[in-house]
Amino acid sequence: MQKHFLFAPDPPFAGGGTPSLVPSPSPSPAPAPSPAPAPALDIAGSPDNAFAEVDAAFTKSGMDTPKPDPVTSPTTSPAPKSQGGVIKPPADTAPTSSKLAPEPNRTPRELRIEKDRLAGELQAAKASQTALESKIADYEKRGKDTSALIQRLEARDKEFALLQGELRALKHEVTPEFKKQYEEPINQAVAIASSTFARIKKEDGTSVDFWKDALPIHRMMKTDWNQARDMAEILVGEKTAGTIMMHLEKIDGLEQVKDTAMEIDRKQWQEKQKEEEGRAVQQREQFNDAWVKVNTDLQNSVPTYKDPVDDVELSRLRQKGYSIFDSETKSPRELLWKNAHIRQRTAAFGPNQLVISRQAIEIAKLKAEIATLKPGQANPNPSKPGGDESTPTEKPWEEAARDAIQSA
Repeated sequence: MQKHFLFAPDPPFAGGGTPSLVPSPSPSPAPAPSPAPAPALDIAGSPDNAFAEVDAAFTKSGMDTPKPDPVTSPTTSPAPKSQGGVIKPPADTAPTSSKLAPEPNRTPRELRIEKDRLAGELQAAKASQTALESKIADYEKRGKDTSALIQRLEARDKEFALLQGELRALKHEVTPEFKKQYEEPINQAVAIASSTFARIKKEDGTSVDFWKDALPIHRMMKTDWNQARDMAEILVGEKTAGTIMMHLEKIDGLEQVKDTAMEIDRKQWQEKQKEEEGRAVQQREQFNDAWVKVNTDLQNSVPTYKDPVDDVELSRLRQKGYSIFDSETKSPRELLWKNAHIRQRTAAFGPNQLVISRQAIEIAKLKAEIATLKPGQANPNPSKPGGDESTPTEKPWEEAARDAIQSA
């Protein structure tokens, strides 16, 4: 669409000389059209679909996806153009600073007010500077006093070590190995003692109950053995008190073995932790070595697991698939996509190989059929150019042209 401008004739210049160039007001630019809303992303193009790039290679033959053109920032504007030696400033950049205008004459009263205002700002700035300097001095003083901080840190380290040892001992206590080695013998001894004590009569004629009668004696044995013996004699008499003490001493000995094992865990938790970490590292290295060996053997033994050396496109797609499988997912959604793709592609491998073999057989048949339809087959009788007496032999075009010229 062409725009037509109508210019009115210039009025006569009364002052003489060269008329001044006054820029005509430019029309305001039309508002830019609002961008269309982005279409909804389909399932195949989801950002969580790590196989999208591999799938795109089937239709684009491995071509790189074109990158969108960079969007010009709306804040940038072209430099002002000159017209007739006079620079035209943009319409929205009219000078607004008061520095371009002449400084107005101020009265003494206005100057005094301005002076008081500047003095107040200076005073506030000095107060702020003094406060900041005080904070800096306080921080420097705290930084120099490091002995107390070092002592607190050492105390925290010791406390942390004790807690780590206690935690390791508690974790070891609940393991099946610990229970089998230490707690089961104690439980068996308690069961035997309970059965034996049930056949012993107290002074009042009732049977001895382990948990009610013998357990307090067992607790006293850990602090004062003589007093525990006196309690047993009072309970069942002097003759039978030895039986009570024998069973309780056996239980106490097993408990001491258990406590010693837990104390070793508390004190040697760092060494044991390093041993366990070393074993874990060794196991990971062995697994990684086995993983590399198995993958290498499969690539060398299964034809469909390797690509020709000179086919860069196939090699690139295979390496992309390896990177997708070896990468770690960043969200449950990505993990869902990855596992679903692995399941589907594992199931599709066999059918794809069957389709490829069928297509190879069909291609071989078509090639054989095309070969039978090609003209210019070999002549079985070289003495007869046509191969068949009933079929006229077509002359070459040079000989046919020469005969036509001679007969003319």
